[in-house]
Amino acid sequence: MNDIIFHSENSSYNKRTSLIGKLALKDCSIGIRDLTKEDTASYKIKVEIEGYKNYTYPSAFNLYVKEEPLVPDLEKPSSTIKEGDNITFTCRINHTCPLRPPSWKWNVHFGAIKNVQLTLGEGKWQIVSKLTFTAKRKYQGQYIHCMTSFKGGLVSKVIEAQLKIFYPPGNTSVIVNDDPIREGQNLSLSCHSQSYPKAEHYAWYGVTQSGTALILPEETNTLPIWSIRRTLTSFYCSAQNSEGKQISPVQHLNVLLMDLLMGYRL
Repeated sequence: MNDIIFHSENSSYNKRTSLIGKLALKDCSIGIRDLTKEDTASYKIKVEIEGYKNYTYPSAFNLYVKEEPLVPDLEKPSSTIKEGDNITFTCRINHTCPLRPPSWKWNVHFGAIKNVQLTLGEGKWQIVSKLTFTAKRKYQGQYIHCMTSFKGGLVSKVIEAQLKIFYPPGNTSVIVNDDPIREGQNLSLSCHSQSYPKAEHYAWYGVTQSGTALILPEETNTLPIWSIRRTLTSFYCSAQNSEGKQISPVQHLNVLLMDLLMGYRL
């Protein structure tokens, strides 16, 4: 390639080039905007000094222009993220034009974003984007992804990671599907909770009419009741995982005598 891409008296190379270095500091760096596939070539520096013989440096820079942009690198937090942790996702991508660096785009609308541009030397830079936020259970399963867009409309591939947030049981409650309930009926209660990982340990409690709390032997999330009596109609449960434990509110069952139930049905 023998074209002059930049000259102090003629910078008309498609009006896409400019001197970005400082000659006083012996920096002859130039910038080329809106690269195309046709710009793939070998480039040399020619020095012209009035009254002296022109000199072309023998070393050359081989430029290869790819049609697809680089793929960003996504640095994820540690594998164990707990509710309340402050965590940071970091996206990085290298580029060669500090005057027109790529811009970042994240798919979420929470947290704080900070962008920094670093000099790597030898005509290379890196733009870094950090997304920082506090881990909350409502973000569980959320995919976090970043992408870059370049001047001219090119966009990079999307790089993503899924949030797995460890949190203790919440919204623990006793669920009963039977209504109405007659005395002597068999039924089953379920202990429901929301947690990650899922609750592994359960405990059941009954409350007598006198207010005495009884620890029941069942240790799963289901409590079978055989021939329910009106002397014990209030129950609650607890759910526990590796992150903590929660006790449910008391569930009062409306247990009807058979003759009252018949009247109720009429």
